[in-house]
Amino acid sequence: MDEESKKLLQENKEVLLDLEKRVQKIQNKMMWNTIGSVLKIVLIIGPIIWGAIYLSPILKEYTTAFKPLMDVLHISKDSDSTGTDSAPVLNLEVSPENQQIFCNPRTRELMVQQICN
Repeated sequence: MDEESKKLLQENKEVLLDLEKRVQKIQNKMMWNTIGSVLKIVLIIGPIIWGAIYLSPILKEYTTAFKPLMDVLHISKDSDSTGTDSAPVLNLEVSPENQQIFCNPRTRELMVQQICN
């Protein structure tokens, strides 16, 4: 081999080593980006799943605690014409007796204290 060929081979070897280092850095960054993305997904979806599993019984107890109040106020879920449930509807047809109870600030305060304590 002549001098020129040896020089070209040496330059190619140096360029290939440099490229190998760069590719290794890129692969490292890609690996850490993948790990970070998985962690982000777990940190976002994990609490949602946890809430759906563990908080639904608590919410059911909460709604059953206010069931008498909802019955008095005639709060119900109505179905629309498509058969799907719609949002709760407040029917304001309250009897005069119940209206006096809810309009009295002292009575309301006592009800809140009994229900919330």
